[in-house]
Amino acid sequence: MRSRGFLFTLGLVSLCAALSAQPVRPRIPVLDGPASGQRTINLPGGVPLVLERATTACAGGGTCWVARDPLTYRQWFAIMGTSRFPDVAPQELDRPIESLTPADVSGDKGFLAALAAYQEKFPGDAPMKFGGPVTPLPQAQANSTGVHITATMASNKSLQPITDAACTFGGASGISCGQTRSGSLSVSDCTLGDGSYADVYSFSGTSGEQVTINLSSTAFDTYLLLYDPSGSLAMTDDDSGPGLNSQIAYTLTATGTWYIVANSLHAGDTGAYDVLLSCDNGNTNCNVGTTSCGATVSGALSTSDCQLSDGSYVDFYQFSGTAGTTVTIDLSSSAFDTYLVLLDPNANLAAFDDDSGGALNSRIVYTLTSSGNWVIGANSLHGGATGGYSLHTSCGNPTSSCTYTLGSSSASYGSGGGSGSVQVSGSPSNCTGSWSSISNASWLGITSGSGGSGAGPFTLNYSVGSNSSSSSRNGSMTVAGHTFTVTQSGQSTGVCTPSSTRACLLNGRFAATVRFRGGFDNGSADTNAFVKSVSGFASPNFETAFFYFNSDNNIEMLLKMLDQGNTDGAGHPTIAVLFGTATPLRIELSITDTQTGITRTYSSDFSAMRGVTDFTAFLK
Repeated sequence: MRSRGFLFTLGLVSLCAALSAQPVRPRIPVLDGPASGQRTINLPGGVPLVLERATTACAGGGTCWVARDPLTYRQWFAIMGTSRFPDVAPQELDRPIESLTPADVSGDKGFLAALAAYQEKFPGDAPMKFGGPVTPLPQAQANSTGVHITATMASNKSLQPITDAACTFGGASGISCGQTRSGSLSVSDCTLGDGSYADVYSFSGTSGEQVTINLSSTAFDTYLLLYDPSGSLAMTDDDSGPGLNSQIAYTLTATGTWYIVANSLHAGDTGAYDVLLSCDNGNTNCNVGTTSCGATVSGALSTSDCQLSDGSYVDFYQFSGTAGTTVTIDLSSSAFDTYLVLLDPNANLAAFDDDSGGALNSRIVYTLTSSGNWVIGANSLHGGATGGYSLHTSCGNPTSSCTYTLGSSSASYGSGGGSGSVQVSGSPSNCTGSWSSISNASWLGITSGSGGSGAGPFTLNYSVGSNSSSSSRNGSMTVAGHTFTVTQSGQSTGVCTPSSTRACLLNGRFAATVRFRGGFDNGSADTNAFVKSVSGFASPNFETAFFYFNSDNNIEMLLKMLDQGNTDGAGHPTIAVLFGTATPLRIELSITDTQTGITRTYSSDFSAMRGVTDFTAFLK
């Protein structure tokens, strides 16, 4: 379920004339006002849901609205699809449903949860609240003729700025498109009629411009109001943003100065907040591709795609459909939680789905109501999600969805790498559905056959890069919802062998030797120093070694190799070399990394009793 308002702002150039003429704003149209005592909400496909004002108040306050008639199959199908009642005849669509369970109506995946999700994703003009903060309604009320549903509308704050100087539009602070203003409600602020504090902001807007206003706070439950240039209240919101935060998504109806009121739901609340104003004069990245019955499209959501007001990206595909044809549309991805939308040839919302495709994949089964160019929106449930997806469209009576299996679940390779394949099969043989894949390791690449639709079988081919490290590594691919694991061994390397003149350190990886020359020795040859055996040191498992030159009664040099979290300028982990001398002789230290063959040499001159510290001597 989305926690933010969700508006389509397509600006589609290549759509059919109906789409290209106006931006598309799917919403829940309320046909009758609250003053009439009746409200009609249009569900997807234009299916009406008529609510009447209750004669008693809701528990906890607010105004209750009760469905005038029991819930029908037609209303159920508009929100939930046909899977729960697949055999209902057309003449029974307007008959009340008498076989619903409490979970069907008010469970986590029930009708009311889906209706609330629809209202959040496509907010209407009216302040009807499904599951608002005033009361845990909507609730189901069973009777002998079926199930009635109950909704609530939070009481209108009717907040108009009063004569206090701080509450006048003339004293508003300015805010610009794309700007975030930080403020704080305090007892010295403007006080509205319900005793809550408020700050007023103004911005310049153009008729037809779409704006999104977000008010967030960790100190209080926010409330947001928008006023038009004439000073009339245009829209309010309590919790359309994440958590208890507010969001208004609105198409401006006039050109001039508009006003934002940052407020709290409850009187007397104070604390810091942020208000963000986003403006959109039409999304130019909402291009429309094409697809057809039986076709599979492999695509990817990216940051360069058309972006909706909730921050999610979307790709659109147009297909030609004939009235009366049943289409099955499957959207699957291993990279994100999918969301699927279907628009009719007049750009009206016909159907939508989150998880009917199994796992986090989406599926729409819909009988086309008119002939023309229909549009599919491949979208993500959460804002900002990107990654590959597979979109499959089939026409005709729907068949069962596919259950995919892999021919194997793992493979092993040597350090040199190689290539391989994975077999993917779906069942039953006439199933519809699609699968996709993604690699979770940079050295494990998918070379072909990354997805498909139907039962198959399919072959996914992949490559494994070489491993230059001595350590083995594991990688995986997510294929048709399953994990395929690849294990690769590391490079074979040499190991230091200790001797009387060779010290081995850090588990035998490094070999160290020392040569020295006396101060009055005019010869050209250096002499090997000896490794001093000291209990607990000079072992291949340790980091410290001692050397002597002429007599083992005297230690002349100390060597340490440290693996203690050092890094080089590029952030790579390194191993440090530190040594010190206790003699004024010329000394040359040579250290070899047996894994890479790299040798580092350090020296000190005659009459210089000093050492060297090198924190980036070897890459770890």
